[in-house]
Amino acid sequence: MVLSRSNGFASGLGLDVHIRTTRVNNPHMDYSYISGAAVKIGPDVLEVSEDGALIVNGDMVVLDDNVGTYFAGYALTKSVKGSKHCIVAHDLNLGSGNSIQIRANTKTGMLFVDMNGAFADSEGLLGAAPEEGKPLLARDGITDLTGHWNTYGEEWQVNAVDFKLFQDITRHPQYPNGCEYNADVKNHVRRRLMDTDRVTLEVATDTCAHLKEDTMHEFCVNDIMATGDLDLVEDPFYAN
Repeated sequence: MVLSRSNGFASGLGLDVHIRTTRVNNPHMDYSYISGAAVKIGPDVLEVSEDGALIVNGDMVVLDDNVGTYFAGYALTKSVKGSKHCIVAHDLNLGSGNSIQIRANTKTGMLFVDMNGAFADSEGLLGAAPEEGKPLLARDGITDLTGHWNTYGEEWQVNAVDFKLFQDITRHPQYPNGCEYNADVKNHVRRRLMDTDRVTLEVATDTCAHLKEDTMHEFCVNDIMATGDLDLVEDPFYAN
C-alpha cells in the first residue's frame, strides 16, 4: 500500500513510502498490522522487515546501535528501545525538519512508521500535508473517501503504475488481486500463540492508564488485547 509519496521531494528526486500489512483472525479479535515498510528516494530503496532487518538496494545492511550511515545522501541511524530491547528503530533524517522513523517490534512483528514534517504535494494513505486542509482523497485527487476506510485502503493498494519497492514481489495478494479480509494459513501459529497470551480488558486498561486522550487510550487497549503483549506500550506511539 502507498503510505505516502511526494513527487516533488528534493527538487523532483521523489519520495515513496510503502507498507505491507498482515491480517490476523483469532477467536477474540481480528486485526491487521504493518509487517513491512519500504522507502524510495530517487533510485535508492530501503526496506525494513518485521524482525527489524534492514535491506538497502537489495543488500542486507547491519548497523551498530547509534552508529549512522547514509541512504540516498541522507543520514540513517539505528537504535534499540524498550526495557527488553525488542524495539528496533531506523531513523532517516531528511533535513529541514523532515524525517521518517520505522520501528519494528521484534516480539510481535509489528511495525510503526512515523513521518514527521511537511511534504507539500504528499498523497497516499496519510493524505495531504495538514496545512493543505484536504480530506482523504482517492488517486484522482478529487473523490473524498473519508469514512470509507476499506475503499480508501484498496484505492491506495500498490498497482501496475506504482514502483515495486519490496524484495518479495510474489507475496499474495498482488494487484490486480484486491485486499483480503481473512488471514491465510501461515498466521495460524500466530493465532495460537495469542490465544495462550490473553490479556484481560482490566489489565490492558490499567497498562494504558497513562494515556489521557480517549482515542490513543482506545488504540492502546485494543492493541494490547489483540497481541497479548503488555510490553507493546513501550513503543513511542503510546507515549502521549
